[in-house]
Amino acid sequence: MFKDSPDPKLTPEDAELDNLLEQGSPDPNGWERAPAPRSRGKSGGWLGLGRMFGAVLALIVLVALAGVVGGLTGTLPSSLSNKLRFTNDAPPVVQRILIRPQTNDEGLGSVLQRLKGSIILAEVVSNATFILGEAESEHHYSTSRLFNARYFNSSLPLGKSCVLGHYLPWDQRTALMQAACAVPEGGEEPAEVLTLRQRLAPCHIILDDIPDELYEGFNGCIRPFVRERLGGIAERRLGRQRKLSVGIHIRWGDTANPEGGMVFRGSMDIVHINNIVRDARERFGPLDIKLVMENHDSMVLDHLNFGDYDLIDTGDSVADLKVLANNDLLLLGASSYGATAHLLAPPGLTIVEGGDDIKYKDTVREAVLIPQYRPESLDALKRILEW
Repeated sequence: MFKDSPDPKLTPEDAELDNLLEQGSPDPNGWERAPAPRSRGKSGGWLGLGRMFGAVLALIVLVALAGVVGGLTGTLPSSLSNKLRFTNDAPPVVQRILIRPQTNDEGLGSVLQRLKGSIILAEVVSNATFILGEAESEHHYSTSRLFNARYFNSSLPLGKSCVLGHYLPWDQRTALMQAACAVPEGGEEPAEVLTLRQRLAPCHIILDDIPDELYEGFNGCIRPFVRERLGGIAERRLGRQRKLSVGIHIRWGDTANPEGGMVFRGSMDIVHINNIVRDARERFGPLDIKLVMENHDSMVLDHLNFGDYDLIDTGDSVADLKVLANNDLLLLGASSYGATAHLLAPPGLTIVEGGDDIKYKDTVREAVLIPQYRPESLDALKRILEW
């Protein structure tokens, strides 16, 4: 929970911005302060927000001139540069947008953990289209273009602009997200969700001013968003073949220790991988195995007691993610990359090691944690695949 802190000494530019926001603006295109409780975070006052406003306002101008996110810099992963053009489709209608100005340079799965609050408050609560400000991944692609590409060529809804923190204090975000995501399909939404939506209805552009946040849960709530933006897989890649496809993820950085044992960070233990592959062979016969490991390490792979797999390490981590996701059976650790593959995957079974089920709760595709795994757990695949 963020605690209130006194405003630091403001620069002249920050003071001018703060003064404008305090006064409000009769201009419908002006930044207007809503009559909500004052909310401050660790950055204190308007200093942190003021410093990001120049980039955000420049972003809005670019968007207005070139269509939503059409003017953002950066490149898509090569595997997606053509697939996400949507040249044969009319651009989606955008009624209002919620902009998260920035995030860090981590990989796609880790970044998702930091954007979930903004995504839910946009897509579930506010009836807004989520847009990510310029963000480049350390894996050499533009995270913002990857998330925003679906809305290239959509027109920007010009009008009233609002700062989300003035309508929803930061320390109330989690509770409201939980309330919004707990509503079953067709269920009645809580009063607090409806109230915030109504208050934000006049806003055409919403700036989410949260500096940073991290959620491991809520994957079930953002699953439709992830599948729309990144391309969810509906059909199994082997079609009607009665051959089981298996996707295995070994996280980059997982290496053999000097004693010859395995110390993994975010991957399933090699012994468990070997055992489950053996169990699957006994039930389904020959398997079609894709093993995804970025910057693969032969010392790790030598511990596998099977060799009939395709090693996937193309250098395009997003393309490799889609290869991992497109399997009937997924063997994953606790990494966010693996959890994202689970969200994109077609119907099947995911077996997970590490942590609890928070990343897999309510995510549609079935999941089993290693402590609950038994060889009989694989029999669920016969039902899921209708064999």
